[in-house]
Formats: sequence, C-alpha cells, structure tokens
Amino acid sequence: MLPLAGDVDGCNRRGCERLLLILPSYRKGRPNVVLEAMAAALPVLATDIEGTRELIQQSQTGWLVPPEDINALSGALDDIISGRRNLAAVGLAGRQWMLKQGLTWNNTANMYSQLYVDAIGYSNRYY
Repeated sequence: MLPLAGDVDGCNRRGCERLLLILPSYRKGRPNVVLEAMAAALPVLATDIEGTRELIQQSQTGWLVPPEDINALSGALDDIISGRRNLAAVGLAGRQWMLKQGLTWNNTANMYSQLYVDAIGYSNRYY
C-alpha cells in the first residue's frame, strides 16, 4: 500500500524529498503529472511520446528517451545518478517555462471562466 502525504505546506514532507519524475509511458496524452512536476521545479525524464514531447524541451526542461528503449532510459538514469545531468537547473528551467506559457491553475480557471462568459454572454463574477 502506498502512503499518501495529503496536503503539503512547505517542503518538509515526503513529496518535496523527490529529485526526479520518471515517466516511461508508451502513450499518455498530455500528462498532468509532468506539469505538476514542472510546477514544483522537479526535473522530468520521460519517453518521447505525443503529449509529453510538447511539454519537455530536450536537455533544457527535462529529458526524453525513445519509448520501449530500455538502454536509453538506463543510460539517462546512469547520467543522472553519476551527476552528469544538472537536476536543479533543469527543474528550475521547467518551472520557468511552465510559468512563461501561463500554465498555472489561476490562468486555467480564468480561461474557463472567460469561455463561460463568452458562451452565455454576460459576466456575474462573485470571486
């Protein structure tokens, strides 16, 4: 059974101890977990599949390996473990890219709100 950390304030609990997100999927769409990792300045090692490749810029905001290529994945992990890849810089670059793209919960909520306003023709905001 996997213990869940629940809400985390600050970086003093389990979720903030992580150094890397590894996502070796064959197909995923646009994975929210990649965006969540980037928001937390967590570097990402993932397979080069549709949806993920649009979020990660190779060696800048994360690393992509070909799907089903265990040698490429293990080679990338060897580089990370041996310190040949700068996790902190890549994680920070991912967060900065995400913010630059406007991929935040507030922006998303505002865009959905505007879609509703446009659909019904008026604004009645209480927030």
